[in-house]
Amino acid sequence: MSQNRIFLVPGSERRFTLGAVLLTLGVVCSVYLGYQMGGGLLKIASEKLMPDFPVAWVLGFSQLAFLMFPAVLMLMSDRRGFSGVLAPRVAAADGGMQVSLPTSQHYLIGFVCVVAIQFFSASFTPVQYDLFPPDWAEALRGFSELSQDYFFEIFGELNAANFLRSLLIVAVIPALAEETLFRAYLQPMLARRWSPVAAILVTALLFATLHFNPDALIPLFLVGVLLGLAAWHTGGILLSVVLHFVNNAMAVAVYFAMPDLSDTSADEGSWGVSLLALISLGFLLAAFVRLTPGAGRESVAEGELHSDV
Repeated sequence: MSQNRIFLVPGSERRFTLGAVLLTLGVVCSVYLGYQMGGGLLKIASEKLMPDFPVAWVLGFSQLAFLMFPAVLMLMSDRRGFSGVLAPRVAAADGGMQVSLPTSQHYLIGFVCVVAIQFFSASFTPVQYDLFPPDWAEALRGFSELSQDYFFEIFGELNAANFLRSLLIVAVIPALAEETLFRAYLQPMLARRWSPVAAILVTALLFATLHFNPDALIPLFLVGVLLGLAAWHTGGILLSVVLHFVNNAMAVAVYFAMPDLSDTSADEGSWGVSLLALISLGFLLAAFVRLTPGAGRESVAEGELHSDV
């Protein structure tokens, strides 16, 4: 029987309690808003006191201080600790305990899912403005350009040192901080009250909206669904951290290898490619959840949370 204390909870707690859910969401929203405001204040302070200090390091520190650290405190206060955060311990054939790690198939299909989402994002982002009234579309384009300028500022010049720095701050730190907040804390908290499906979808939606990037809302939601399935299916966040890193690292690599492709405002996009990528992603996710069940899906004793995906 799985000893994963993150994804398996007493069945008596499996009930719809709106107040508890709203409180949880309020805490997470406060954490993320604190990250936005706290990070902004740190950026302003660093520009005043240390004008030559790279803004990228301020962003990295803000994610650790305002996202990961509060999530760690919430996990500790929830009495779940960290024994199964990355990978759960399960009963072995000899009666002992062993760590249940994601399989190579998990990593392979997860990686292909990330590629499919990247294709969808590249083709859908430029054409999505057709869905909005002209004024709204223009406002979204303006917001997108501001976001791109901000990240271009973080990336800096195209050299090896900036590539490694960007990889650390844009891929490594967010993968650890955001997965601790969303997939280690929030998703299991919601799964106590709702079904795993609802917990994954709501967490993915919060993950997308709280990035404050409406231009990439749908691609971010799809990334959140993939990461949520990865965490639930394997019983820990190791796989979701790796896939999160891969997703962000691909964006960094594209910018440094082909900077012209990073300017989405210059792309034409394609509804056909978007639809094909979305259909492919659907089949890939279906294949992913049909892999040999991991710790997050194995049969557990009566009274423990089980999946109905």
